[in-house]
Amino acid sequence: MRRPIMRDAGFGHACLLHLEKIGFRHAPRFRGIDDAGREVLSFIPGVVPSDLGAYSDDQLAAAANLLRGFHDATADMPAIQAAGFEVACHNDWTPTNTVFVDDMPAAMIDFDTVQPGERL
Repeated sequence: MRRPIMRDAGFGHACLLHLEKIGFRHAPRFRGIDDAGREVLSFIPGVVPSDLGAYSDDQLAAAANLLRGFHDATADMPAIQAAGFEVACHNDWTPTNTVFVDDMPAAMIDFDTVQPGERL
């Protein structure tokens, strides 16, 4: 998948590279920048809702577990520790930035606003 690079993408790219390095499977892989200056990301198959919608308790619990896993996976990221924070925060995680598989949250996408922050 190719898309325009958004502002301050460097931290998001570093976060995706870290997640890949430690084996976190619930985010796209950053593959680099193409000749047109677009970021190249792996495609995650599934369904991404077009609106916020309504979700079941099971879906909300799965989303919370996914977010907890993301926070756990970024806690030892060198840039997080250097900045004096606990984890990376997605800062734009909604159902419209979530890939659903079999009606359950399976992956996070759109890391444009990821920054160091505190756990929920």
